[in-house]
Amino acid sequence: MTRNLHDEARELIALGEGLPDAQQVWLRAHLNECEACRNYAEAANRVVRSLRSLPLAADSRLVRATQMRVRFHASRLHETRERLWLVGMACLGVGLSVFLRRTRAGGECLVAGPGDLLDERRRTIAVMAMRKLTNLCR
Repeated sequence: MTRNLHDEARELIALGEGLPDAQQVWLRAHLNECEACRNYAEAANRVVRSLRSLPLAADSRLVRATQMRVRFHASRLHETRERLWLVGMACLGVGLSVFLRRTRAGGECLVAGPGDLLDERRRTIAVMAMRKLTNLCR
């Protein structure tokens, strides 16, 4: 199905100023040639200008509801940030305690395999604690 050039021009006029360069060039060329489409574009611009000139006041209930939602979202973000900070501090504490325990035992912490730092039971407890802390953030 072929499209009418005038219909396509009216569609592009309705889309406004956010057109790609190729479409803008085509539309300008078409408007220079076609008086009907040029009149349509001028009428559309007048309507848009008149709508933009009207003052728009939001209802006080809408303003309050929007402010409440924004504040609620901000408080949730703040809580999430605090929880992530706590998880980070817990990870730091676990790492530091392993390091101190290892250095007190006289071993070297710089190069260690996965089984060298904690025995299986302690490792399981540490993993479970980290999972619980991670679940707090959700």
